[in-house]
Amino acid sequence: MLRSLLETIAVALAAATMIVPTAAEAIVFEVNSTADTIDANPSDGFCSTGSWVVDPTTGPAPECTLRAAIEQANGRIGRDVVRFSSQLLYGADGVAWFRPTYPYPWILDVIEIDGTTAPHHDPDRTPRVVIVPNGPVFAGLDLVGPASGSEIRGLSFGGFFYGIRVWANRVWIEGCAFGIHEDTAPYIVVHANEIGISVSGDHNWIGAKVENGAFVGRGNVVSGNVIGIENSATNTHIIGNKIGTDSSGTIRRARSAETSPMSSLGNTEVGILVDVGIGLEIGRVVQSGSAQNPTYTAMGNVISNNGSHGIEIHEFSSDPTAPGMKIVANEIGTDATGMLDFGNGDSGILVSRADAALVIGGDVSAASNLVSGNGGDGIETGIGGVRSAKIVGNRIGVAADGLSPLPNGEQGIRLDGGDDVRVEGNLVGHSPNDAILIGDTPTQEIGSVEVVGNYVGMNQDGDALPNTGAGIRVEHGWVTIRANTIGNARAGIVVRDAADQIEIYENFVGTDELARDQGNVESGVLVSSILGANAIGDVERGNVIGWNGGSGIVVDQSANANLIVGNFVGVHSDGTPIPNGDHGVHLRRGAGTAPAVIGSHATTPEADLAGRANRIAYNVRDAVALDDGSSASIRGNWIKGNGKLAIDLNDDGKTANDSGDVDQGANRLQNSPDLDRDRTEVDDAMDELRVEYRVTSDVGATAYPLTIDFYLADRTTLGPIRHLGSDSYPAAAAHQPRRATFSFEEELENGYGIIVATATSSLDETSEVRTAVLVPEPGLAASLAVGLLGLRGLARRSPVEARRARCPAARPTLAARSRRASPPPPRA
Repeated sequence: MLRSLLETIAVALAAATMIVPTAAEAIVFEVNSTADTIDANPSDGFCSTGSWVVDPTTGPAPECTLRAAIEQANGRIGRDVVRFSSQLLYGADGVAWFRPTYPYPWILDVIEIDGTTAPHHDPDRTPRVVIVPNGPVFAGLDLVGPASGSEIRGLSFGGFFYGIRVWANRVWIEGCAFGIHEDTAPYIVVHANEIGISVSGDHNWIGAKVENGAFVGRGNVVSGNVIGIENSATNTHIIGNKIGTDSSGTIRRARSAETSPMSSLGNTEVGILVDVGIGLEIGRVVQSGSAQNPTYTAMGNVISNNGSHGIEIHEFSSDPTAPGMKIVANEIGTDATGMLDFGNGDSGILVSRADAALVIGGDVSAASNLVSGNGGDGIETGIGGVRSAKIVGNRIGVAADGLSPLPNGEQGIRLDGGDDVRVEGNLVGHSPNDAILIGDTPTQEIGSVEVVGNYVGMNQDGDALPNTGAGIRVEHGWVTIRANTIGNARAGIVVRDAADQIEIYENFVGTDELARDQGNVESGVLVSSILGANAIGDVERGNVIGWNGGSGIVVDQSANANLIVGNFVGVHSDGTPIPNGDHGVHLRRGAGTAPAVIGSHATTPEADLAGRANRIAYNVRDAVALDDGSSASIRGNWIKGNGKLAIDLNDDGKTANDSGDVDQGANRLQNSPDLDRDRTEVDDAMDELRVEYRVTSDVGATAYPLTIDFYLADRTTLGPIRHLGSDSYPAAAAHQPRRATFSFEEELENGYGIIVATATSSLDETSEVRTAVLVPEPGLAASLAVGLLGLRGLARRSPVEARRARCPAARPTLAARSRRASPPPPRA
């Protein structure tokens, strides 16, 4: 009988531990005890504590604890596999609890610890193999350099300072849980680690892995800790994890027992903390298919419900030319469906410093991060310095459907630091403050920023996603705002006092490409930059600004030397009326000591005027209004159909010329040219239009020479709609009549229209539009002309109008070829 028992024990021993193979072969150690006993001989290749366990089915077997299995794996060269036996002591919920009383040995060789081999493993729940300390244990597991290539799978860690600490390279941690244990449903127990996973090696995988162009493995659950994941390593891949929620990504609070209070499952501070970012991936997009027809598959993380930031980057890289960081395809602040608010307590992503380059999002839709529901900003670059960052293609402040509100608590995107930052192709909506805020910390230097091609306050389908503050607000920095669609905010674009040289090009503000009403509550563009030199539009790069409740463009208070060029204000580029609710352009409250330029300078070559022209039409009040103390050159613009004046100095209605022009106000109330209707004529034989005029400004009251611009005007509102040409009016001619002559390449046809004129001083101060006269009919002894009141009071059509009615297809063809100016001929 004794011999039989010994034979049985010998067979069991061999079956449990196997014979030691060569170093090239793997040994499988099967853990069958939750005790914490050491191995009897750590280098003999047999996992045995010297004690026995008895399985009711298989009988007695040598006891193999997790500690003993690790000791054996360290005791030999080569890969070892640790599995978990059905002989383990499992609780009623199928959980095997391991309680080390002192630290497990550091893992010194390649090992695979696979908790999914436990008989009660459920891939839809946290692992059934749970490790918690029963003494002063600093880390659940430590993997050091020789353990490179190890795999840790299907284990749960709680109550340590570090759940796992990785010093090795190419380690794969998948399907584990750190900080919470899903007990019998619906109860979830929090066993907080100070840090769930700490990574300090190279090319480690946390969660799913990419092999042969496809995702393999499962993510981890990293919740209930103080910090979820801390990365101090290079080329780390964090993919497919739930960080701050349960394993489904749909539960953020739970009870640990029936009578216990609800507790948050979030990490109490940061979801992911990044100290080193070279080669870091948080989420991944895999491309398959051909180059001509690619397919993109993405797997990101749910990073939500954490007490502070979802991701915090305070990154110092020794080699700034090395590969940078990529954050793609994550839900940050929402549940896994992207439809529920699981916001992090502070910002979704905070970048306080980044020496390595950073990309948040990507050029393909699969790379888009959903950053919504967070207590602070959606994405924030802070005051530590960001070398190069791209924030591309993300959805911020909305749910996964791109429509429903899941607002962040502050701004959608806030840039307080960085140089060479590009914000492109994002959808930003439902912010309680500004959608995009740049440079709000005056003590922090922010460099070059481009904001390009974003949808702000609406989606591509035209659905409103209103932001409470500005669509884009710039406090300081060197910023280009280009090709964005911005609406449904308090104001579309705001440039504040400390900003200068801001470039605003090719945006739709208050409307979109289809001319839909996306109006901002107040102005479309508001500039109050004292430093000035901001550009709103440029040649062939103008903005379309309409449907706003206030003025299309407002230049406020002490804003200096701003350029307003090539824009469509109140009218879409396709000609559709999109009126602003106040003025088209308003220089408000004594805007600046250096004049603005609306269209062209006094010295702009005449050939360049057409390309610089603003189209300002259909606005409720004036096309251009200047408050007292403001100054601007207003030349070469196309102005039509506005509710009041084309140019209104002092914003108080039409200003009469005064003797000598000694009054003060906007543009020093520059006198307008007086056109002589009796001596304005067309010479049909010479194809010439001759206009006689004078300006009654004393030499000491204005800055000579004056540039006199002549236009064909809109018949209804007398707005200049076509520039005929210019004449220089010298100081020597002050108060004297002068004749300007225009030659045309084509014969003047019917519908000659109305002539109006403005005067611009050499200090870029333009008058109101003055003295409308009809283009006279060729050959008439007396020219037919009327002023503004006479034109509006006509009861009968003039001969010119009668001819136009007979020839409705005829239109003016006034392509100016040359211009001659001279004193007028002597009067009879």
